[in-house]
Amino acid sequence: MWLILYNILSLLSFSQNGRICPGYRRFGYCIGNVSDTSYSNHKLFLGNSVALLGYKTSLVVDTKYYINLEKIMVNGDVLAIDSNIFKKKGNIGGMVVDTGSTYTYMPLLAVKSFEIAVMNIFDEDEDEDKFTINNTFSRGGYMKLCYDGDVKQDLGSFPPVELIFERGATMDLTADNIFHQISKSSFCLGILPIEIVDKGATISILGNLIQQQFFTSFDLDKKEFAFERMDCATWD
Repeated sequence: MWLILYNILSLLSFSQNGRICPGYRRFGYCIGNVSDTSYSNHKLFLGNSVALLGYKTSLVVDTKYYINLEKIMVNGDVLAIDSNIFKKKGNIGGMVVDTGSTYTYMPLLAVKSFEIAVMNIFDEDEDEDKFTINNTFSRGGYMKLCYDGDVKQDLGSFPPVELIFERGATMDLTADNIFHQISKSSFCLGILPIEIVDKGATISILGNLIQQQFFTSFDLDKKEFAFERMDCATWD
């Protein structure tokens, strides 16, 4: 039997201690619009019959839930990032699946490469004058890449962005997954350096902005993490 719980964003601190629900070896969730405080269709599923839908990649359970990111593609091009910085080796590296963090965190070198790719897209846009960089927003002393505009109105045709995990599991992202509308007139890239959280950190964190509108599921016995794009409102 599946148990459906609401207010998922407040409930899912579980993923950081590996003790979500004793006795269950499978669980999943669907995160909807994290920017809309009135959104009520976030859902959590607990039960050994929870299905692993879509792409599957290897899962490492080591106090947290780790997956291995292998490469990032933006507009069809693989970013020039050494994949070794994402791999989990003992107590070093790896990407933690986290629902408690809005933003996704990666090593600074990866973030800079991502930012350059995004800036190139805006610079090459036929209507580039409407995208003005806004240098007024920072986090942890790091100046975020922000623009004046509206994600839903202005970025409907944003080029494809893909996170490719171990075993070829490909997470196709839309502008809503990548950018965070932080005010009525400004949005920022939702990927930041892990170094602003901890200068000595070696892990990456997959935050809930990127996970929104995906059904994600875990199988602790098979050590698999699965994801499939889905409208959370379709679950009743």
